[in-house]
Amino acid sequence: MASSSRNSRFLKWQKVERTKRMKVGALIVAGLAVMVGVPIVFWFLIPFFDQLLRPLFGSWLDMLTLVPFPWEIVLAAIVASIDLIYGIWSVAAQFRIGKGTPIPIIPTQKLVVLGPYKYCRNPMTFGAILLYASIGVFIRSIIWIIIVLVVFTLPLCLYVKLVEEKELGARFGSEYLEYKKRTRFILPLPKRRRET
Repeated sequence: MASSSRNSRFLKWQKVERTKRMKVGALIVAGLAVMVGVPIVFWFLIPFFDQLLRPLFGSWLDMLTLVPFPWEIVLAAIVASIDLIYGIWSVAAQFRIGKGTPIPIIPTQKLVVLGPYKYCRNPMTFGAILLYASIGVFIRSIIWIIIVLVVFTLPLCLYVKLVEEKELGARFGSEYLEYKKRTRFILPLPKRRRET
């Protein structure tokens, strides 16, 4: 029942005409929340997780296992750049092709299967994970990376699987189901070959 009413809400939002100005304004607010707000929340969670994890892992948490200075800056910049490319490319595809945004109350009018969506169904999720992981590399914090994986990635993937995919199926029907069969969930890899 709750799923049905949620889907009808998404269908209703899809039919509402939004001006370009409204779409751009909503994207700016959402972009600031994702690029600035979420990292600030994680920053304040680090001390809590440090106290929780230090008894279990001890001094291992003090070392960064990825790369030594200054290469972590280079690695973080490369990973963050990939995120920015995926994020901007995804939003542009939803805006131009789908005539909407990634924001649920201003959804796309068409199913977007081109651009980064050719390679995975959730390129923005992929990009966000890379962005937050790159911050962990940059500040040399394994705790940050653990927070990203546990506190952000798992709930986000569950939301996408349990809510967003059902909503897309309700809005786009068999077109979405076919797209889902041939396109990977998050990792941007070549399209799956269909079994014959």
